[in-house]
Amino acid sequence: MERSAGTNGGELPAFEAELDGPVDRPSGSGPARRRPGGARSAGIAVAALVLLTAGVALGGVLDQPSPTTAPFACVPVSTDSVPSFALGVVGQDGRDDGRRGWGIPGAGWNVPGTWRSSTLASGSVLELRTKRGACVRYVTAEYADASLDREPRAAERRNLIDAAVEPASQNPGLGILPDGDWVLRAVASFETGVSGSGGLVIAEFYFRLQVGPGPLGSPMPVPTPEPEPTPAVTPAVACGPAPSSGADVSLLLSASGTDAVVGVPEGGAPGVVSVDPGDEAEIAVEGAACATSWSFTISSVPGTERGEPDRIGELDNPTDDPRYAAQNRWRVSVPLGTFDLVARLHLGPGVEVVRLWRLVGREFTVPEAVVFAGDGSRVLALPGCGITLQLANGYSAGDSCGSIGYPAGLEALHVPAWSVVTFEIPGWSIASWYGSCGRIDVDGSGLEYFNPVNGCFLGGYSVTDGAEPPGPARFLARPGEQVVQLYVTASRDGDTFQVPMFAVVTGE
Repeated sequence: MERSAGTNGGELPAFEAELDGPVDRPSGSGPARRRPGGARSAGIAVAALVLLTAGVALGGVLDQPSPTTAPFACVPVSTDSVPSFALGVVGQDGRDDGRRGWGIPGAGWNVPGTWRSSTLASGSVLELRTKRGACVRYVTAEYADASLDREPRAAERRNLIDAAVEPASQNPGLGILPDGDWVLRAVASFETGVSGSGGLVIAEFYFRLQVGPGPLGSPMPVPTPEPEPTPAVTPAVACGPAPSSGADVSLLLSASGTDAVVGVPEGGAPGVVSVDPGDEAEIAVEGAACATSWSFTISSVPGTERGEPDRIGELDNPTDDPRYAAQNRWRVSVPLGTFDLVARLHLGPGVEVVRLWRLVGREFTVPEAVVFAGDGSRVLALPGCGITLQLANGYSAGDSCGSIGYPAGLEALHVPAWSVVTFEIPGWSIASWYGSCGRIDVDGSGLEYFNPVNGCFLGGYSVTDGAEPPGPARFLARPGEQVVQLYVTASRDGDTFQVPMFAVVTGE
């Protein structure tokens, strides 16, 4: 948000600071997997189960549950540079320049001179302001006497705020400074959309603020009245009637293409909800009653043993103020595997609800592919290692392998030598392919590799997006038994995958 610069004694500006510099780029997405043996599949693991509620970073970069419809959309900042932010007063416009800290956060206090000082009325409520939709996940602010001729000691610094921002916000509140001449240090952690510590982008800036009457008792503007509290969570749908007891509350978990499953009390036999890669499940309160605080935990289920539960999302609202937090829908992104999901909701005085589900993150399975001869005889072609995947829901992943992952159990297709063989993935369109024939050898490390024989190239084609393929994927059967390797790109309904496929063809 761009506004003109303010001046001392006038309307309070936003005190903006700029910092641009490189930061560490996070690593890429997780690996995909493929089916083992003759029933190969490619399993794609979603990076982390995330319940999105209030955009709160918990124990790193895990998100809380978020409403189905958010009041605004955060724009993830680039991990290549640090964004700027400004300091302002709630209810006032304007802007002024801030001062950035030395080099890296924590390197030392950088006190702006008096010529950079801005005047605030007593009781002004400060807020941080970002640009271009960037959102803050965590904010720390502390202040010290600006008249010191040295860096303030720890005992001379006063904490203003040190908290997660619930939900991630473009203008989180900081609080009220007492009257005086202060240097304010503000540190903000920004939303990047990248999980893990490598996805954090942190900015640190310093501001000089004169709060209340100056040394000569000059008049100050009338303080801005403190606004109504900004809701941490907005209900996805209008809140329904409040239940009288927890026994009256039914929680439902559903996913695309599945029926809703009712949660059971802990210790019961949980219903199962399966979710495809990149898709989400949704928890809903039947009747739309709103919880005012909640927590969610998840634990792995390897066989019959349950792992220690991880708290993956929570929001506390000690006063049960629905203006601060009220919600009846939560979205759940699911990783590959099987988990127990437990929801604990507080829906008013004496109304506590605990419900359990079994949650299954399904792997992506490479669809069945075949090679067949002119007489209709056919055998399966199976995937090797090295799949990449782009789904219509926006999910993408890929795997890298130490070997080709040659599938076991391939059956040979017997055809006349130099006759036409056709490759097909029923129900999918082949956007590109190219193939060669040869044999499988083993290197000095014991790893299998494909060894083309006599430069046996089988042909191929590639089409641009939206174009029709020129025809079926066809090649000629060379004499003798040959391992056929086909690099294939296939698509259907916006989903696309690329993978090497193997078949055995014997030209007689």
